Amino acid sequence: MKIGLKAAAAGMVLALAGGVASAGLVVDQVGDADGFGIGVTTPGDSFFALDVLDFGSPDADGTDELLDTTAVGHGYAFSGTVLSASLTLFHGGWGAYGESRVLFNGVEIGALAVGEVGDDNFARSDTFDLMQLLDLANNPLRLTGNDEVTVVSLPFDDGVDFIFDDGVLDFSLLRIEYRDTNGTPVPEPTTWALTALALAGLVASRRRQAR
Repeated sequence: MKIGLKAAAAGMVLALAGGVASAGLVVDQVGDADGFGIGVTTPGDSFFALDVLDFGSPDADGTDELLDTTAVGHGYAFSGTVLSASLTLFHGGWGAYGESRVLFNGVEIGALAVGEVGDDNFARSDTFDLMQLLDLANNPLRLTGNDEVTVVSLPFDDGVDFIFDDGVLDFSLLRIEYRDTNGTPVPEPTTWALTALALAGLVASRRRQAR
C-alpha cells in the first residue's frame, strides 16, 4: 500500500499537534548575587564577617547583611499544575552554635548547611525540593504567588546566656515549572520520536519514487 507525500506530511502534523504540551517556568530571584556584597560567589569559599560589615552594602530586600534572622519575599504569578518547585539559597556564616532553619510561608522546609567552623566563615548553597512537600497529603506548604522565605538562627545556651548566630544571605532563588493551557507549546519527547519517524517515511517515499 502506497502512502502519498501529502498524506505522510499530514500524519506528521497530526502527530506533532497531538503530542503538544503547554508548559511554563517561573524563576524569581531575590538578591543581586554579588557574593554578600564582597564578591564571594563560589560555595566553599571562605570570607571574613567583618568584610561584610565594612565593605558590603546591605540590600533593601534583606540580603547581604549579617543577621541572626532574615526574611525575603517572592512575588510572581502563574496558573496551572505545578510540575516541579525548588528553592535555592546562597548563604554563609550560619550554624556555628546550632542549626539555622528555613521556613517557607511559615512552614519549615529544612536547615542550612553549616557556614561557620571555628573562626572561619564559608559560603554555602542549599537547594530545597519543595515539590516533595507539596505532594504530601495534608501538608500546609503552599505556593501563593506572594511567598516569604525566612532563615531563623536557633538560640544556643552557652551556660551564661542565649546566643543567636549571625549569618548572611546573598540570594534566594525560587524556580517553578508548571503546565498551563495557555503556556508556550512544547513538544513532548514522544512527539519528537513520532516526528522523526514521519520524516524518515517521507525520505523513503521520495527515494522509491525517484527509482
